[in-house]
Amino acid sequence: MSWSFSQHNVFRSCQRQWFFKNKYANTNSKDPIRNEARRLARLVNLKAWRGKIVDYIISDYVIPSIGQGKPADLESSLQKAGSVYQRQQLLGLQKIENDDTKFYGFLEVEYGEIPQTEAFDEAWEDIKSALNTFFSNSFILEALNNAIILKAQKTLSFKSFGVSVSAIPDVICFYQNKAPLIIDWKVHSNPIGNYWKQLGLYSLALTSCNPHRDWPPLPDGLTPSDISLVEMQLLTNTVRLHAVTMDEIEDLEEMIAISSNEMSLATGEKATKQLLPVDFPSTDYSEVCEFCPFKKLCW
Repeated sequence: MSWSFSQHNVFRSCQRQWFFKNKYANTNSKDPIRNEARRLARLVNLKAWRGKIVDYIISDYVIPSIGQGKPADLESSLQKAGSVYQRQQLLGLQKIENDDTKFYGFLEVEYGEIPQTEAFDEAWEDIKSALNTFFSNSFILEALNNAIILKAQKTLSFKSFGVSVSAIPDVICFYQNKAPLIIDWKVHSNPIGNYWKQLGLYSLALTSCNPHRDWPPLPDGLTPSDISLVEMQLLTNTVRLHAVTMDEIEDLEEMIAISSNEMSLATGEKATKQLLPVDFPSTDYSEVCEFCPFKKLCW
């Protein structure tokens, strides 16, 4: 059984959506419906798209530049973001899949709701605002520039009660003779609540997984509660510092055990190929369906 925080959230929202995304979708299958599920799983709604562009620019361009001692600037980052934005907008409106850009189309276009120019303009303004916030925040820039090694979007895998758990922090900052710091940025206009559980999972993953070859040595006896955790809301310029206790880490491990057991019970003893969408209950909430890419298969 594999488990991630995103799987957990989808399963809680709609078990059928979880099944479509994590079990049913398969490009290697001879079943055309499973292949279609895989295509639909790759679609992105407009609001998520703007966040993905910001993630891409920071993770694939800004962080590597800082790590090489050649910090990127706002102007060059906006130019790269604009290029990606225009290319993917054109591809999405024409319903063209392109593996080179890791962009496979808009959810709205798939379901006949072509985004208006104003919606794209708003998305671009949010992208500019997020990048402006990132480069104007001295706390974040200092944390990044003081690190000896930066690792962006690295998958951390570990075992918890026999369950294979994976987590992907936005960036891990490693320091000389000091506990690492993990930064997680969000592109939400109206952020709800905080994300301490997700950040706590990152700290647990960092201290539980096998060290990667390109990491510096970690301090002896490092525990999840030693990791500094930062949540940054890029559209509101809000920085939240989080700390988790070992009791909270135990609660997280218990959540993983319970959640993964529920997923296991939902699939039963059937092989994945034998499972069908109707074996899984769908949500009772229309707002969950609104942004689900699998509506045409589910309904």
